[in-house]
Amino acid sequence: ITDHSTRKAVARSLWKNHFHRYRQTSGDGFTNTDSDSVRWIGGLLWAWCRWDRQPYLTEILNGTASLVPKYNVIAKNFMVANYGSNGGCVDNDDGSSFYNISDNFFVFGGHKSDFNGHNKRSWNNLNVYPSVYGTKCIGIFGLPNADPDNSWNEAYVNNTCILPEANQSYLDITGPCSLDNHSAFTITMGNNRVFAPNKSATVTCGATMQFADFIAAGLDIGTTIGDAPTAAQIIAWGQALLQW
Repeated sequence: ITDHSTRKAVARSLWKNHFHRYRQTSGDGFTNTDSDSVRWIGGLLWAWCRWDRQPYLTEILNGTASLVPKYNVIAKNFMVANYGSNGGCVDNDDGSSFYNISDNFFVFGGHKSDFNGHNKRSWNNLNVYPSVYGTKCIGIFGLPNADPDNSWNEAYVNNTCILPEANQSYLDITGPCSLDNHSAFTITMGNNRVFAPNKSATVTCGATMQFADFIAAGLDIGTTIGDAPTAAQIIAWGQALLQW
């Protein structure tokens, strides 16, 4: 979408109880738009991709001109990242920012951020067998830049992530990362539930370590790991989440 009037129409739009099938480059056709306060709620989606490569000057946030958008909302959807999508169910590529992603049932999903993307907040999602450039619940390909108020942080809180095999990755951060420098760890994390065979998962932050060693660093308080659930348990969790 290139003309300004159409971009303005996309902003603040609501997609509810919708169905999307296989859009590899841009799930809704709105790449590079005035992506302010667009809401995707209650949908059924396959092989979907969502990104925004550049900001636009709008008045949607608070009535004055700003390059900071109002958050986009992706909630209460059932998404399947099939066809080997490999970017997760919400493929926030190329520095995408300002998304609230909550209460979704994601199959081959996960949280993705790259090129210093920021302000994507995932909570209360069910991620089943995640795929974010490899099997991982969270793939961060360049942490957001730090600021004193943590206002640019990514967030992954109160989610459930189910890994299909033992010793696969819960969190994988490429680029500079240290457990000792909490101010530069620009992901807000906590109260997540991770499941993996034999309660075994890894984390990469500067080096690859066992899940327990990462939790001991105090950067993800309240997060636990349990043994792999059954298929029946996973389906029941998804039904409860979506209220089906």
